[in-house]
Amino acid sequence: MSSHIRMDGIKVFEDDANLLHLVMQENRIKNKSEAWRIALQEYRKNRDITQSFFELKEEFTATRNEISELKSTIEDLYFMIQTLSRGQQP
Repeated sequence: MSSHIRMDGIKVFEDDANLLHLVMQENRIKNKSEAWRIALQEYRKNRDITQSFFELKEEFTATRNEISELKSTIEDLYFMIQTLSRGQQP
């Protein structure tokens, strides 16, 4: 059995109590400690998803910038090829 820490005396506001009650209803439990554990596990999952989203967003921005740079390079190369082609025509 895993050890635990007692956290008696936590100040809970009405909105928090309502959310905790929803967790208890959705999971069909009557134990508030279990409801808190479920709520904290959901918070952890959501935090991980949010972190993954921001990492993906950063990767998307970097890829978009790289594509923009490649597009600029292609345009420059196309211009050079056109210039060289005009110079070689009789």
